[in-house]
Amino acid sequence: MNKEPLEVVLSFVEEMNDWEHKMYLVDRVESGGVLNHQADQSLLPNVSAEEFKKEYYVVFNKHCTEKQRKYGGFPSGWSRHGQYQGATKDTVVSINEVNNKRAEVIIKGGLFPENYFLFVVLYKGGAWLIDSAKTCESGHWDVHYL
Repeated sequence: MNKEPLEVVLSFVEEMNDWEHKMYLVDRVESGGVLNHQADQSLLPNVSAEEFKKEYYVVFNKHCTEKQRKYGGFPSGWSRHGQYQGATKDTVVSINEVNNKRAEVIIKGGLFPENYFLFVVLYKGGAWLIDSAKTCESGHWDVHYL
């Protein structure tokens, strides 16, 4: 099933936010922390942090192009609700179809109120996949390591 560029981005941010939130919970428990909310307790995977880190690659490989990533492509950080929190269909700013093999999706969301992400989505091997991303806060775009 071939998803459109926006669908790929939305699926990625939703699944990555979910993974990050659960990874945060696993890490918190393994570090001796307490989960105070029943909702968090019910989400806690029954595996070690090292084992759950492997799920990151499932999400990443499903949505992103295969290429050498010097500073990304591995689980290096996580936050309670994910770094893409608030990025939803309702916060899409624009979808620019540059050509029939490249699209750019800008979506508002993230850890800071005025944060935006620009996802470059390429059509490769018969599917749309995220190739790179940038993040913007206060009008300046920087590389975002996936």
